[in-house]
Amino acid sequence: MNLPSHNRRPAAMALLWGAIAFGLLAVRFTPNWLTFQRGAVAARAQAVSPAERAAVERAFTTTYYVARGHFVTEQARDLGTEIGDANHKIVRWRLLMPALGHVLGLPPWLLLGLAQAGCLGLVVALVAIGLRPTPSDRPWWEAACLGLVAGASAPFFTSMGWLGYYDAWLALALLAVAFAGPRRLVVLACVLAPWIDERFVIGLPLALCVRRLAQSGEPTPRLTWLKAQALVPFLLVTAYVLLRLKLGGSGGSQTIGQYLDQFVFAEKIPFAQRLFGAWQGLGAGWLLVLAAVLGAWRWSGAARRAEAGLLAAGVVLTALVGLFTALDLSRSMVLLVPVVPLGWRIAARTAWWRTFYVAPVLALAAYLTPASNVIGKLALPVDGLMSYCAPLAAAHYNAAVILAEIPDRQAEALAHYTTAVQVKPDYAEAHNNLGNLLVNRLDRRDEAIAHYAEALRLKPEYADAHNNLANQLAALRGRRDEAIAHYR
Repeated sequence: MNLPSHNRRPAAMALLWGAIAFGLLAVRFTPNWLTFQRGAVAARAQAVSPAERAAVERAFTTTYYVARGHFVTEQARDLGTEIGDANHKIVRWRLLMPALGHVLGLPPWLLLGLAQAGCLGLVVALVAIGLRPTPSDRPWWEAACLGLVAGASAPFFTSMGWLGYYDAWLALALLAVAFAGPRRLVVLACVLAPWIDERFVIGLPLALCVRRLAQSGEPTPRLTWLKAQALVPFLLVTAYVLLRLKLGGSGGSQTIGQYLDQFVFAEKIPFAQRLFGAWQGLGAGWLLVLAAVLGAWRWSGAARRAEAGLLAAGVVLTALVGLFTALDLSRSMVLLVPVVPLGWRIAARTAWWRTFYVAPVLALAAYLTPASNVIGKLALPVDGLMSYCAPLAAAHYNAAVILAEIPDRQAEALAHYTTAVQVKPDYAEAHNNLGNLLVNRLDRRDEAIAHYAEALRLKPEYADAHNNLANQLAALRGRRDEAIAHYR
């Protein structure tokens, strides 16, 4: 792409600072996939019988972190493949990435790695937005702080930490609608992004509202702007919605209604948990969303006051629709990502922005705050390169559960449980199941009691572990009072 000479330096700086911010975020919010791969290879090599090999393969491809990646690679081999797992049927028509892999013949690692490439693109785009429209009056590194704040969010750590999830590309498409100069990029996003994730349709109106407010100079008359900027995007997504509704239920997929009934409406999730999921979705970025809403109203002239009100309503409605139409609560906040850089731009105009070093403070807070993937009532801590590899621990746990049910495979199950608690010492469920295996299949009660006790130390309200420990203590002379306490 031939950039005008006066734009080359900002473009180069966006790439440089974006790459730095991406590297920092990757260390903080990415599992050690190399460790996972080595563990998978070692586990497969140790499998001796066909049943065990099948069990190990199933365990490593059905853990929550990688299951969707398995189906994405299957779709890339054959676009007509039906997805049998009810948890993932909804992605049957998210065909852009599988189709790309199919047409280009991409190997599985590269197809799945497109998610990480999307994360890099997302952070670079955020830095580029932070540099505009007047990079000369701010230090270059300040834009990297925007990349860290907005990047330390669910679209980034989901795409980096779960295989087969392309949320970063969805966020990038919404940013293109909100901030890209050429309208052809907006049209391209509206054509392609729904086939990455149909939630693009929900986020489009808010992104267009941000585009209107981010417009510099004298505002275009509202009706003229709607015809020029919003009409074609709305027509494109309407055509997609009609086609997607027709496809729903075909090819082994679910309809939208079936998905909502099974995974959303059937779940009795407390509202406080939904709020926690929303917070985890954007983290410190919520402060910039607040800055966008308040600042747009305060500093918008009369010509844009209506758009400022629409922004506030759009943030609330989009967040609620996202939270109440998804089980992955933190991921649903990807729809609000375009509001974050708008809030950054508005807040950066204030006098206190420089006085109190808001940019680096926000970036540090976003980087250091613990993050979780919130799914229904669960909250899974986000892995980092410096922590244990949670996907590997989960895979070994799955292998142990499967192998424990195969005759004469208890020793291998024991090895997998042991590896799971070594990889993740605070894995309460693995300690509990390891105790069950030790006492029920291998007659090693003392060791079992120790693992039950460890499970309860890690998770004091773990009812199964209390029951299992009580069962063993009740059989020991002089320890029945302890058993009664655990039963209670």
